[in-house]
Amino acid sequence: MPYIFKDCLLYCNKNDFKNNAINYEIIYNLSYTIKNITELTFNLNTVIDFNFEQFVSDIIAYYKLNKPIGQIVSKIRYLNMDITTFKGILNPRVETESLINLAIKLLKRKYSDLRKGLDLCCGTGIIGLGIKNKAKHIKIISNDISKTAIKNTIFNAKANNLKIKTVRCDFKDMFNKKYDFITCNPPYVAKDDFDHELLKFENIENFISEKGDDIYFYKYIIKNYKKVIKNKKHFFILFEIGYNQEQKLKPLVENKKFKFKFYNDFANNNRMLLIYR
Repeated sequence: MPYIFKDCLLYCNKNDFKNNAINYEIIYNLSYTIKNITELTFNLNTVIDFNFEQFVSDIIAYYKLNKPIGQIVSKIRYLNMDITTFKGILNPRVETESLINLAIKLLKRKYSDLRKGLDLCCGTGIIGLGIKNKAKHIKIISNDISKTAIKNTIFNAKANNLKIKTVRCDFKDMFNKKYDFITCNPPYVAKDDFDHELLKFENIENFISEKGDDIYFYKYIIKNYKKVIKNKKHFFILFEIGYNQEQKLKPLVENKKFKFKFYNDFANNNRMLLIYR
C-alpha cells in the first residue's frame, strides 16, 4: 500500500520527532507538489511523490545524527525568508532567531531612529537579512572574512529581494567607519567544549576562533567599540553567546560607561549579550 503525506507525520509523532517546523521542511524539500503548510493540510491523504525511505533517512539524520537541517534540505524557511547554506558555512540555528527578534524589537522601540547597522561574522547573512526583512529603512553592512560566506550572503539577499552591502575582510578592518549599532554571532565555542561530531557536517572555524580564545571577538569589539559607534550615548551592540559564557563575559562589561543585559533564547538558555546606552 502506497504511503500518503499523513503517514510521514504519523511516523514523526510515533517516534517522538515533534519539531513540526523541521518535519515540514523535510517534506517540502522532497516533494515536487507540497511547498507550504496549507498545501500539506489539504493533501494529507494524497500519495507522496517521493521515496518514504528517503524521508525516514532525512528525519533520522536530523534527530539522531544531529545533522544541520541546512545540510539536509536545499534551503530552509527562516523567519519568512528562503535561506540557503553554502558548503562550509554555519547553518542557521534556532537560537539565532531570538537574537534577530530582539534586534528588531529594539529598532522598532527605543532605537527607532537608528539607520545603519554592522553585522559582523555574517555567515549566511541571516542576522542582517532578518533585520532588513522587517526594517527595510535600515542600511545593513554584512562582514565576513570568508569569501564563501560573502557569496552566500549575497545569494540569500537576492533570493529574498533584500538590498544590503557586503564587505569581505578581517572584522577588525571594519573599525575604520561609523555605525549606529552592531550585531555579531562570532565563533564562540571553547576548545574543551567542542563536540567533534560536528565536524562530520561543518568546519571547525565556524565554532572556534582562529586565536583559540572563545571570547576573543567579544574582547576586541567591547574594547574598541568607541572607534566604530557613531553616537556613544545612543547605540546598542548585540552578541550571540555560548550558553555557559556569562561569567566569562561579565568582567568585560561591568563598571563601564554603557549598560548591559544577558537574555535567554526560546529554550531558556543564556544566549545573548546586549550592550547599550
